[in-house]
Amino acid sequence: MYFIAAFGLLMLLLSLVMAVKPESFSKGIISFSEQPYFHIAEVTSRTIAGLIFTHYSTDTQFP
Repeated sequence: MYFIAAFGLLMLLLSLVMAVKPESFSKGIISFSEQPYFHIAEVTSRTIAGLIFTHYSTDTQFP
């Protein structure tokens, strides 16, 4: 359950950074996407997050 709260706070922080400094944020995303390990990191992080969200979905108000 703490993961879901931490994920929400991370999304809030990233949204604030995008709103305050959109150009530097987009440059960071572009430079990260040019790395050779980008696709592996993207798929791995989404798989882990999806598994955790699925695991804790029964604890939410609307599973």
